[in-house]
Amino acid sequence: MAAGTETLADVTSKICVRGGLATSDFDGSALSGRTVLGYPIARQTTGADALTPLLSAYFAFGSEQNAKIVFDLYGANVSTTIAQPSARA
Repeated sequence: MAAGTETLADVTSKICVRGGLATSDFDGSALSGRTVLGYPIARQTTGADALTPLLSAYFAFGSEQNAKIVFDLYGANVSTTIAQPSARA
């Protein structure tokens, strides 16, 4: 792929597969809207250790749901909004 055309979902998927997961073991589709300019992995490391700084940089996270790792962006699927209390003098 040309520089700057890989999505966060692409890079996350490559790291997961390189770490030994099958593509059916994770879902990174929610990360497809973010472009990654580059992400070198310069030393031998675990998949989790490779993903941690990458996900943090893009305000994303992974969690287990129904025996599958699901990646998402913080604040992407907000179902409840808590109103700020009004200022009282």
